[in-house]
Amino acid sequence: MPKHIGRKTKSVKQDVIVPIIATILFFALLCSLYAISGKTELIGSHCSYDSYTYQAMSWREGRTDVDYAPHLELAIVNEEYEANHDFDDEESYIEVFGGINAPIQDLPGNKYYVSFPPFPSVPMFIISFFTGADTPSYLISILCLTISFLYCILICRRFYLKDIVSVCGAAFVCLASSELFLAVNNNAGGVWFLAQTMSLMLTSMAFYCILGNRHAEHYWAFALLACAVGCRPFQILYFFPFLYIVLFRKKEKILQAVKYCIAPAIIGGLYMIYNYIRFGSPLEFGHNYLPEFRRVPDGQFGLSYVKENLYTGLLKMPFYRDDAGSVQINQWGFAFWIGSILFLLMVICLVYRLLNRSGRTKGDGLAIAGLTLCILVHLFCFTMHKTYGGWQYGGRYFADALPAVLTLCCLCMRPYLNNSYVREKQTRRSFYVISSLLLAFGTWINIYGVLKMFY
Repeated sequence: MPKHIGRKTKSVKQDVIVPIIATILFFALLCSLYAISGKTELIGSHCSYDSYTYQAMSWREGRTDVDYAPHLELAIVNEEYEANHDFDDEESYIEVFGGINAPIQDLPGNKYYVSFPPFPSVPMFIISFFTGADTPSYLISILCLTISFLYCILICRRFYLKDIVSVCGAAFVCLASSELFLAVNNNAGGVWFLAQTMSLMLTSMAFYCILGNRHAEHYWAFALLACAVGCRPFQILYFFPFLYIVLFRKKEKILQAVKYCIAPAIIGGLYMIYNYIRFGSPLEFGHNYLPEFRRVPDGQFGLSYVKENLYTGLLKMPFYRDDAGSVQINQWGFAFWIGSILFLLMVICLVYRLLNRSGRTKGDGLAIAGLTLCILVHLFCFTMHKTYGGWQYGGRYFADALPAVLTLCCLCMRPYLNNSYVREKQTRRSFYVISSLLLAFGTWINIYGVLKMFY
C-alpha cells in the first residue's frame, strides 16, 4: 500500500458531514424499499428464520443445542447412528433419516444445533435481554448494511478520493450489488442473510482500520476480521493482505504483527472450542451435519459442483421468459458480475493499471497482485459449494468479497483520480463516465429485482 494511505484529513466536511448525510439517505432508501413493497411492518419485527436468536436463547439456558424446529436449517447429531455408520455413507443416512426431499426426521437420540458459524448469536444474545426472543432481526440486517455503506465511504476516503467518488464506491458495494437483496427481502432477518450483512459490516470496518496508521486501528482490524470469520469463514483469507500491509507497507516489526494476531487467536480459539463441544471437531461449525449435504455423495463442497456453478456465475442471465411469455427472475442465482457490478469495474481497473505505467508507487504491484489473488481464491471456493447460495438475487456468496474488491479498485485507480496528476484528466473523465454507467445499471437491476422478489 502507498505510504500516504491512512493519513488523517483536516476537512470536517469531508471526514464527517458528507459520510453521515449519505449514510442517513441510504438508510432512508432501504426503509423506503420496504414501504414501496408494503412491508414496512417487517422493519422492526423478528424473522422466524433467525436461527441466531434461537441459539442465543439456548445459551441463556446454558445449552449449546437447540430444540427441534423443522423450518430451520439445523445440524443433526445422533450419537447412536454416528457410532455405527461411516460419516460419508449417504445411502445409510437416507435409509435412516429419509431421502433428498424428505423433512427432518425427529428420531430418538437426535440433538439439533445451529449449522452456521456462531458469531452473530453474540450480539443477538445481548439484544435478547432487552427484547426477549423477538429480536428485531430485519432491522439489524438493515443497520449492518447501512454501517457497511458508511465504512465503504471511509475506505475510499483513506485513498483521498473525492466525496462523490467515495459515496459512489459505497453504492457499488451496498446498493448496486447482491448485498441490497440481503437486507431487503421477505426473510432479510433470516440466518443466511443476517450472517452476510454482519460479515460485510465487520469486514468493511476491518479494511478501513487496516488502512490507518495507528497501532490501535490495526489491533481493531485484526479483531474485526476475526469476528467476520465467525460469520463467513472464508473471510479468513484476508488476514494475508492484512499481514502484508503491516509488515511491508507500514514497516512494522514482526513482534508487533504477532501482537495484532493475539485477539484473532483468542476469538478463533473460542470458535474452535465451541465447535468441538458440539461436533467433536474444532473446524466443524455444523454445515456438514445438515441433512441436505449428508444425503449427497460429494457433501457441501466438491469439485464436481464447479462446472455448473461457473456456468451460473459467469453466463446465466438475471431474467428468463416462462412458458406464458412472462419475464421471470432466476431466483436461484445468476451471473455474480451482473448482480454485483463492482466485479466488472475491478477487471477494468486491473487492466488499466496493467497497461498504464504512470503514477505507480513502489510496492503497489505486489499489493495489487496479492489482494487480487485472495479475491480470486475466495471466489473459486464458492464455485465448489453445492447450492451456489440457494434462493437469492445474483450471486450472494460472491458479495462477501466486495470490501476487498472496493479496496483493490481504489488501490489501482487512486493515482489517476487524484487531481495532482494533471496529465490524467482524460483518464479521470473516461473512468467517471464508465463508472457512472455501471453504477446506474447495477443500481437499476438490483432495485428492480429486489422489488419484484419482495412483492
